[in-house]
Amino acid sequence: MAIDMPSEDALHVHKGNMFASAWPTGEAISTPALIWLTPCQPSKMLALWNNFHQAADKNGWAIPAEPLYFAKSSSSFCARGV
Repeated sequence: MAIDMPSEDALHVHKGNMFASAWPTGEAISTPALIWLTPCQPSKMLALWNNFHQAADKNGWAIPAEPLYFAKSSSSFCARGV
């Protein structure tokens, strides 16, 4: 039996919970035909500035004792291609 595999320009469709038990349906959709959305509607993002040591060295800043965190608003999220 031959299986028709989608190209790199296609997305494989899954059903179920994307965080727990999703399974493939065997369907594929052409990616140019899709409208891309963010996977959730976040209210904010809290993040760790993971390269603060390099930034401090480069700019001559004192290295902080604790990691630096920052917050981003919900308007900073965008979907693919936006």
